Order: sequence, then structure tokens, then C-alpha cells
Amino acid sequence: MRVFINHLDTFLGEVLLKEMRKTDTKYNRMFGSIKDESKPKPHIVKRLVSIGDGTDSAMKRRYEHTLMSCKTIIFHMDHADDFEELLFILKCLKVDTEYGEIVGELELESPITFILISNIFTWVKTPLKEDDAPFTDDDYKNRIHHPRYYKYKDMEDLTLLLNQHEQVRAHVVCPGILYGGKEELLEPWFKQSWLGEPCTVPTGPNFDGSNILPWVHVEDVGRMCKHIVYSDFASGQHPYVLCVDTSMTSVREQITVIVSELTEPYNLEGAPLEEPQDWVGLNMKMQTSPIMMDENFALGLGWVCQGGLASDIAKICDEYTEKRNIQPVRISFIGPPKSGKTTVANRIAEHFNIPVCIDNNSNSCKYRGCVIDGASIEQVQQLTYPSNFVVMLQTSKENCLKWGCTEKEYDDFINVHGPDLEQYYIDQLDVVPEEEKEEEEEAADPGEDGEDGEMTDEPKTKGDPQDIFYLPYKGDVDDTTESVRIYLEGMKRRDDTYGRPKNYGIAPDEEVTCELRNRLEKLQEEEARKRILQEELEILAKLDLVKPNTDDKLLKMLSDHIAYQSSICSVSTRPYLLENVVPIITEGLIHITQISPTDPIDSLADFLEAACKKL
Repeated sequence: MRVFINHLDTFLGEVLLKEMRKTDTKYNRMFGSIKDESKPKPHIVKRLVSIGDGTDSAMKRRYEHTLMSCKTIIFHMDHADDFEELLFILKCLKVDTEYGEIVGELELESPITFILISNIFTWVKTPLKEDDAPFTDDDYKNRIHHPRYYKYKDMEDLTLLLNQHEQVRAHVVCPGILYGGKEELLEPWFKQSWLGEPCTVPTGPNFDGSNILPWVHVEDVGRMCKHIVYSDFASGQHPYVLCVDTSMTSVREQITVIVSELTEPYNLEGAPLEEPQDWVGLNMKMQTSPIMMDENFALGLGWVCQGGLASDIAKICDEYTEKRNIQPVRISFIGPPKSGKTTVANRIAEHFNIPVCIDNNSNSCKYRGCVIDGASIEQVQQLTYPSNFVVMLQTSKENCLKWGCTEKEYDDFINVHGPDLEQYYIDQLDVVPEEEKEEEEEAADPGEDGEDGEMTDEPKTKGDPQDIFYLPYKGDVDDTTESVRIYLEGMKRRDDTYGRPKNYGIAPDEEVTCELRNRLEKLQEEEARKRILQEELEILAKLDLVKPNTDDKLLKMLSDHIAYQSSICSVSTRPYLLENVVPIITEGLIHITQISPTDPIDSLADFLEAACKKL
């Protein structure tokens, strides 16, 4: 079957493409348009079309030809600038968009299913029903739109006219507030909770956060469309569908669930949003459409989240982090007492914006990660979430004793505690996660081309766990921290790439690169300065002014002298003369004017010489 979907590159468009791409038995041929025409065509899409600015007749003919060759057309109104494209489609389907009537007959080889995905703002001014009952599909004729959304309501009405064609089934799908995947409405609260920052419940003059809203997982919208397309509804049957989950929860309840999962629970306070959003103040109940409760909903796939966000919050949070390619960074530091673990651990925790702890059973450690600093073998065995990385600082006994460790503590770690911890982490990191075992099993199955997979004894590097990083430490905190950072930033990301994590709260790649470049330049300047000093010493040694193996004190004096000379050279001439020369010469001139000597030049010279001795 040929399927047309508009704006395939948007949040909802990507979900619709995924859901409509295939059934259990076959793949559909996908066509459509994209919002950002600079983006490349998705590889599973056969052809992209566009009406451009509406003046290119060739582009419009190509668009119409592609559109009319498809048996399913799905159009989602997620932006206000969609109306021109939608009006063009309706005209292709013989709708007079100006007068709101069907003009002429469609000549189709096979029936078409047209689905318009609309917006709940076409309902917000509808009077509440008696006994606070929820709106149902059958109430669509009574709906009253928000004043700013009158065009959405007009587009819905024009779409429903298509049911007057014998070979067209037209449906308007009105989804609730979307969540899941790459959605953006709840994203601020997800992000703040992931970062461990306090969240507030949005409030306003007419609402306090307890207002009820209809909600739906974005993938359930896609599955609703799939269910409609593959159902045998007659033309005009189920013309308007409310696509909402069964939760009927408030904004406060949704935010509370998010906070309780991603961080440690606390009492949420209300506060107005810095940038007001219309949707947070809505208060309406919508009943789930009966067709979503079908036992064979979406060809038997069923719901993604029927009971709402709270019913499967762990899955939704995992989905949120996966779509944004963020992940927990869990690091353990082991080493003798007073070996520098805490110093380096705090630096790493600050860099990755994660807490330092011993017990990592908190939600923050689960989703954001943590640094385990110097835990005993008993404490390590009780950790809820295992470490991804282990750094073992190899600090000398001399330094540990110098920094406050006793000889007994050091010997106990080297001979007993250290080997136990090391072996525990080695055994832990050698365990292949269950999902990676499944990947290995799938790799042995026949591929799409029908060829049998072959088993191999060679290790799979893709799923290999990280090894322990053995790092000598002599008190050089900056260099050691940089070594650990480089080691950690070779991690495997959620999208199966390797490198620096994309987590919130971490300096972006460009900033880190700039910092490293500045540090390298300082090192290069220091090396150049040392070379200049060495050359100066060699010259002085040849003149027998210093010995070739001069001491550090003389080297410092020479360094200070060169730095002073360099600072003088860097000052522009005029300011230098005004500050250091002109005042003394002016005083000398005043002096010889007052005494009128017979030899003024010699007198001026004597004055300057005397002044020089006073400096």
C-alpha cells in the first residue's frame, strides 16, 4: 500500500512514519513532504514532494500526482503554516475550500482513507457537560474552538466533507496532550528533574495545577491511525475520534510522577511559568474513543501506554533519555587510603555534574549517575546500580603516608582490601548484560537476505565492558583528572556511537575543545620560555658569567629579568615615555630654568643622574 504523510521530519511525523511503514506481513511504500526542505530524504521514503511557494505549477502537478496515487493520506496539523498545504490537498480531493462544499466526482482506481490529526484547542470553549461527564466522540458537533484556533476547526469541517465521496473515508483524530519520545511540552520538567533541579507546578489566575487534561502517548496516535486504516469502517463511520489515554490526570499529577521517578520525591510548589503556555490552563475531560478499546487495536499491537504516564513512568523516562541520547555515568574510584581518590573524584563529579556517594540507590544515581569514592568491598556489593567505569589510583606508599595514611592502613589495602575490590570489579565488568546476549543471539539468526549467520569464537567488541583503568598518581590533580576524563569519554552512547556523553549539565564539545586548546597554548608558551632561558644561560656560560649547571635561584632571577624586558617591549612607546621619562625630564628643565646655569646641558645631566640615584 502507498501511504502519504506530511512533515515527515517533525516529532509526530517521525512516529507516523514508523507506525505506518509496515504491518506484520509486508512493508508499505512511503511518500510525503518535510517541513525543513534542507534535510535529506529519510531512506525508507520513496519520494518527497512539495508545493513550494505555491507558484510553481510543475511542483504542484508532481505533488498532486504523488498524492492521488496513495491509498492512505495522513495529515497532521502541528504548525499554523500547514494550512496552505492542507488546502491544496483538499482541492485535489474536489473540496471547494472557499464555500465549504464538494465540487465534482473523484475518479479513483481504489478507495482512499484520509486522516486529519487535529488539536484539542478546537474543543476548549465547549460548555462542560452535566455531572462533569467527559466529552465523547459523539459530542464533536457541539465543540467550540479557541478563538485563535478557528482555522483548525475550519480544516476539520472541510475534512469531514470528504465523506460525501463514495470512495473516500475521512476521519478527524483529535489527540490529547502528547507525551513520550521527543515531545517538547513536558520536556522542561523531565530535564529539570533529570538534573536534580527543583520543579514547580504551573499556576495561573484561573488554575492551580489541579485542572484535568486529556493525555496520550505519541505512539498511540500513530497506532490509532494504523487501526483506522486497516479497519473496515464504512464511509462516514467514526468520522471524529478522540485519541486519549484512560488516565484523566492533572498537570500536578503528571509533573509529580516525573519528579518522583527521575529524582528524589519532594512537595511541589506552584508558580507561574516564565513563558505562559495555553495548554497548562486547560480543564477538560475526554473519554477514550471506543475504537481504541478494540481487542485487536492496531492490528493486535495494542496500546503503548493505555493507563497514562503514571502507569509506566519508568518506561517513559527510559524512552525520554534514549531519544535525547543521555545516559547515567557511574564511576568507582579505588585505591589506598589518602591516595588522592576524593580529590580526583570530586573533580570528575563536577565535570560530569553527578554526585559523589557511597550508596547509589537513589533515582539520581539511576538516571544521571554518580561517583563512588572509596567504598569498601561490603559497600560495593550492596550497590543498587553497578559502575560502568572503575579507576584504580596507584599511589606510592611514600605519598600515601605523607598525605596522612598510616602504614597499617596502606598495607591492609595492598594485601587484603585492594585485591578483593579489584577482583570483584573484574568479575562484574566481565558479565555481559542480557540485552547484549540477545543481540549476539540475533546476530546468529538468518539475515534479511536469507543467508545463515555463522557462530564465531572471536570476542564481540561492540558489547565489551570497560576494563579497570590503572592510573599512577603523584599528586598532579589536573593531569590525572584529564586522563580520567579522556578515559570516560570513550564510552558507548545510547545511540551505539562512542565518545563524549551528550548529557545535560556537561560542557559542550566546543567548550571543552577550546579549554584544551588554551591549556596547550599555555604549555607551549612555557616550553618556549624555558628554551629562551636555556639559550640565555648558554650565552652567559660562554662569557664565564655563570656556570653551565646554574642553580634554580639564578634561573629564577634570569627568568624574572626576561619577563620584565618582555613586559617593557609590550608597552607602546608614547605611554611608556609619558609614565617613565617625561616627568623627570620636566622637573630637570624646571630646575635649570630656576638657577640659569652657564652650562645648562651639564647641569641637566647632573640633575638626572642625582634623580636616578633616588629611584
